[in-house]
Amino acid sequence: MLHSQSPLVVHLFVSASQKLERIFIFILILTSKKEEMQKLFVRILKI
Repeated sequence: MLHSQSPLVVHLFVSASQKLERIFIFILILTSKKEEMQKLFVRILKI
């Protein structure tokens, strides 16, 4: 029973983490300066 529910749990966890990631990035965009955001995007692109 637990095994059959695990894909749903994983899907919910992944979608929730993606939403949290977007919210976190949105907060960063709102709170930080443009120069800081440019540095952050450079870091993300380098990864």
